[in-house]
Amino acid sequence: INAEYMGTLSECLFFFEMHRSILLLVLIASVGALKVKLNKMPRLTDMLRAQHGHQWAEQFGFSDGTSIPISNYMNAQYYGEIAIGTPPQPFKVVFDTGSSNLWVPGTKCLSIACFTHHRYHSSKSSTYKSNGTAISIQYGSGAMTGFLDEDTVEVGGLKIPGTTFAETNKEPGLAFVAAKFDGILGMAFASISVDGVTPVFQAAYAQGLIQKNMFAFYLSSEQGADGGELTLGATDPAHYSGAITWIPLTNETYWEFAIDGFTLGGEALSFPGHGILDSGTSLLTGPKSTVAALNKKLGCTTIVGTGECVWSNGCPDLSSLPEVVYKLNGKDFALSGSEYVLKVTQGSQTECISGFMGLDVPRQPLAILGDVFIRKYYSVFDFEGKRVGLANSR
Repeated sequence: INAEYMGTLSECLFFFEMHRSILLLVLIASVGALKVKLNKMPRLTDMLRAQHGHQWAEQFGFSDGTSIPISNYMNAQYYGEIAIGTPPQPFKVVFDTGSSNLWVPGTKCLSIACFTHHRYHSSKSSTYKSNGTAISIQYGSGAMTGFLDEDTVEVGGLKIPGTTFAETNKEPGLAFVAAKFDGILGMAFASISVDGVTPVFQAAYAQGLIQKNMFAFYLSSEQGADGGELTLGATDPAHYSGAITWIPLTNETYWEFAIDGFTLGGEALSFPGHGILDSGTSLLTGPKSTVAALNKKLGCTTIVGTGECVWSNGCPDLSSLPEVVYKLNGKDFALSGSEYVLKVTQGSQTECISGFMGLDVPRQPLAILGDVFIRKYYSVFDFEGKRVGLANSR
């Protein structure tokens, strides 16, 4: 897929409704061993590593990667913290496997969205180096333009000097105004990076800061700071059970693979033959015509202008909704009604939104398996093996 279409694929399509504050993301162009502090007991992995070293912990099958806590806002936005510059300036970013660039708001940006978020101050960083190359990414609703900088980027305690990233000078429209995050850190392949910038993860791996060329996501339904974990350079067995099923990639742009089949309540439906595993997309997507027929079977009504499909007379009996199954590399990955329907509560009112949204991807039919799917299945992204891995989350 053309890099110029990055904005239509993994960008931030945000759907604003006057009666609801939830932001649903569609991000498609949407890190070795320090533990960022969480408000819970330390993991056994970290205690073993601190007391006996890396090799001893590895003998017991524990991960040896850098762990980054992920915050969850209404099951629609998952984000974590990074820092840029010396001294470090903190930012919240979406770790997005559907794009490849890192950007944050800059001080020269006068858009409303920039004033509602943290902005990068190059003049306050002793390690800042000017680059100046212009960058522009068009999103499905809204856009960002800016220019490239170089500075030290810190992710999960790993300091990556000389990292090239973008600071925005314009974020028009309302797309990013109400977002809980400041920017986006892309984790797809370098082949789709705008301006040919080396992605942050690849820069860290090239500098020997990460042991293995892989990372993994665990996303939960817990709201707030305990919303999940991103592990760089390893997997974390504490967050999955059983064996990992490996699925070979069909393209080294997004994390794209073949979809062997798709069923709704046991009935086979026409569905794209390829999909993307995307941590920056809130829902599950497919071609508009296919998803419209699917949502009609589920009994929800699509709202014109947003694409969301809601139940108008309160939430349905989720146990009565049919199971959906993706067949990937010969194995079934199922989602129940309670797993693919989002419940949004505002005060005393609760509304249910279908986890399926129509999205026509230019040039080829493509499905996106977003956070709805990743919450159920621990997801591994393996650059070296050119594959993704899935296991039951726990």
